[in-house]
Amino acid sequence: MARIPYPETEHLPHELRDLLRQANLNIFLMWAHSVNTVGIVAQLGAAQFAKLELPRSIRGLVTLLGGRANSANYEWVQHVAPSKAAGVTDEQRAALERHELTDAYFNPQELAALQLAAAVQAGPQVPDAIFDSARNHLSDRQLVELVGLVGYYWMLGRVATVFQVDLDVAQRTEVYDAGLKLAAHKVGVTAAGKSAGRGSENRVVSRESRETYELMAQSGSEQEEEERATRRPKKSDFPHLTEVLILLYYCVH
Repeated sequence: MARIPYPETEHLPHELRDLLRQANLNIFLMWAHSVNTVGIVAQLGAAQFAKLELPRSIRGLVTLLGGRANSANYEWVQHVAPSKAAGVTDEQRAALERHELTDAYFNPQELAALQLAAAVQAGPQVPDAIFDSARNHLSDRQLVELVGLVGYYWMLGRVATVFQVDLDVAQRTEVYDAGLKLAAHKVGVTAAGKSAGRGSENRVVSRESRETYELMAQSGSEQEEEERATRRPKKSDFPHLTEVLILLYYCVH
């Protein structure tokens, strides 16, 4: 059971309730105590799934490595099934649990990425040999995306561990699909030529994002999620705890 109550969704802004229905994860529901940051955090998470150049299998490996390195069981459990769909093998997951980062289990690109991720988690400086090896296998864009991925899931994992967020166990690709839905939802508004914020500016939609939106549109209308408020405690009086943890992340990184 979580250390503090989850916020009651009926007391949240309408657009935030819609976002939480799409994300459908306890971690974002807990984060909704910080009402002005949860939307940004969820959209950043969606981008990690839908809009990175970093290969999907490497994203899965790096996320799982972070879950184990940071003792964030929520993170590990959430990403086992999506990692399988991305091509990560049972042997590779077992090696990650043992922190056995060797060429016996990972190809040169995977190994270079994992060694960089492990170095980022270990401290503020990355040895030249590890960085140069990663740069031989990843583009500059992918290097930045990888470091951002490590930081994002460290932050998410600490919210999960500090507040003891109840596990959401993904059986297949629900987490990945939720990320695509969140990314596609935002693109869908602007791609249709509707107003996107003040000034009714039309944003430029990348081909990758447009294709993601079209793919999701083909899946048909979304099914309304049953309100999970029946198993949530009453409204919490502790929103600032979540915000303090976010500030802590930015102070130490």
